[in-house]
Amino acid sequence: MMKKFLKGDVSLGISFWVYFFGINFLIRTIITLSNSGVDESFYKDPSLSEDILNLTIYALVMCYYFFSSVGTWRSATNYYQHKNKNNIGGGGWATLVQALITLGAINYIVVFSILLKVFFE
Repeated sequence: MMKKFLKGDVSLGISFWVYFFGINFLIRTIITLSNSGVDESFYKDPSLSEDILNLTIYALVMCYYFFSSVGTWRSATNYYQHKNKNNIGGGGWATLVQALITLGAINYIVVFSILLKVFFE
């Protein structure tokens, strides 16, 4: 199933709502909930090991984001090509999905660069 997804052979709906949106949302929710009980002093003066842990977790999240983005992008491309080949409207969904992937990638890069800046200060 993972090979099929990475090739873009899974439907755009499943690719976007399950792999891209759903699982990324679940991961971010779990991380947010696990951090909600953390004392505020943790953020004011985190130890080096806590910084490394945060960077590692974020890097793993980015790896899944990259994986889900590649498969979903390819699925959107296949969807768009299918719509154009058969002269069927509705290719706008593919463009919207690719725009959302791009915006999400920009967000991840900005947040990761901020984390790196904080880590090396």
